[in-house]
Amino acid sequence: MISSIIRVSENRCDLLVDKSGRTVAKIDLSNTLLSSNLATGFLRAIAALHGHSTVKSQVATLYRLRYFVSFLEKSGLSSRESLPNDVMHEFHRWLCKTHLMNTTQRAIQNEVLAVLRWCHRNFSRIVALDMDFKVPEISLNKDSISHRKRLDEIFVKQVLAICYQKIEAIEIRILYGRALLERSDLSEEDQKISYIFKSLLRVGSGLVPQIDDINRPGIKLLGLVRNTGGLKRYRKLFAICLEDILPFYLVVLIQSAGNAASIISMDRDSIRQHPLRDDLEFLDWNKLKVRREQRVDFPKDKHWSAPNVLRKLIQLNENLCSLAESSEQSKAFLALGSISQVAAVPSRQTLHNALADFISESHLSDFDFADWRHTNAELHFKKTGNVKVSQQRLNHQSVKTTSRYISSKEFSETEYRALHWFQGSLEKKARGTSPDKELHKEISGKGRQETVFGFSCRDPFSGLDGITESGQRCLSFTKCCTCPGAVITLDDVHVIARILSAKTTLEKAKNSADIEGWGARFQALYADTLLTINNSILPFVPESVVVKARDLAMRYPTLELE
Repeated sequence: MISSIIRVSENRCDLLVDKSGRTVAKIDLSNTLLSSNLATGFLRAIAALHGHSTVKSQVATLYRLRYFVSFLEKSGLSSRESLPNDVMHEFHRWLCKTHLMNTTQRAIQNEVLAVLRWCHRNFSRIVALDMDFKVPEISLNKDSISHRKRLDEIFVKQVLAICYQKIEAIEIRILYGRALLERSDLSEEDQKISYIFKSLLRVGSGLVPQIDDINRPGIKLLGLVRNTGGLKRYRKLFAICLEDILPFYLVVLIQSAGNAASIISMDRDSIRQHPLRDDLEFLDWNKLKVRREQRVDFPKDKHWSAPNVLRKLIQLNENLCSLAESSEQSKAFLALGSISQVAAVPSRQTLHNALADFISESHLSDFDFADWRHTNAELHFKKTGNVKVSQQRLNHQSVKTTSRYISSKEFSETEYRALHWFQGSLEKKARGTSPDKELHKEISGKGRQETVFGFSCRDPFSGLDGITESGQRCLSFTKCCTCPGAVITLDDVHVIARILSAKTTLEKAKNSADIEGWGARFQALYADTLLTINNSILPFVPESVVVKARDLAMRYPTLELE
């Protein structure tokens, strides 16, 4: 879960404070020339519009708003109590003259529009009542859009192989350090190292001390430590260090296709059992930007699967939880600081520094953390030819969003509609009215069967769901809504009655899930089906059929979903 942040307002500045009382960021307008009225209104707007989002997002909002503040200061408007009705048009012209990229200009303008619209509704004394918000949109051209790298499969395997080697070396090192402290059957050399190691921990009250702590009268450890590798060696035997986190992080990031900032904030309890299959497990985490749960499944028996790599890390850094601040004790990617005795999740800059060293030492081509999400989308699409596979891997709600991550195909609006949610066939009864008679001949054979939510299936043994092997009976009974083998006869009253019965069952289950606390399970198993029925099927059913089907729907038994 995302840690709670408290907002404390003081002197034209909002402090973002975590549970331990530490100020993690400032939304600060105290060093500007804004009037008290304008500063108060802008801060309230940021809190209302973005207070639910991450600290990083709120700081980014302030960064964009500061361009508007700069414009107001240069235009002599910052000291005013209320802004004129044409201020957005003037700002638009000013912004277009800057050397910022078009994408940045658009983001800034949209942010300022959102802030002023909120103020117009809720803090109206700082904007003109007849404020004109209809400013020209800043257009984007191809040159202004930055393109992420799509790394090829060979490179992906190369990076993962290097990470696996480094993880094995880290695991051997930490387990060796624990053996020095716990075992008595040590070699003569290891007994010497064990004596020094235990002595250091006594001086440091359970931690490896600093150099000043052992360079004191009466403590004869300095020479021994220097002759056996120095304090850094003993710190690395004691705990996972900041530079150790990178290979674990890269493996989870690459395999999960998650957002870089969200993955590094993953909790220690992120590994979950699959609700239906004993051979699978999930990684669950929150996408920080939108605070929405993300989920990817993995086979349990793969030694280097992301959940198993995360397990290794959690076991290796378990001694650091008590050394972290309360807001980070539940985090998976904890490491001991290089100087301080506090455990923490590595900062963004620390990770980038470690990545630069990793690339240099391994003689790899340059890449960035954000490249892996695009790479996942591209590789999954190339393998399957189905953008839905990429969409599910990236946990996108819209296939249109996913298409932006894929460079190998441009999607038209027609393709979006064809790919969105329901990939099966919507048809009429086979009375010669169908545009594809061969289709009806195919689905009218013994292969066609009914499914639990009212969908018909061309052939449950065909492997059309993309998961089940051809020849085996499909068990993906909650995925019919996205399967190309699904068929809905729109003018068959009995078919639509079963669809309406399923809709009622799903809506009741959703209400129960919200009340009883299993909403995440409902989203994972049933939400797609309900959305497909409401958005992609029922709008195309003739009203006369719906009326007759409603009466008939009550005769069909409803499922108990949990």
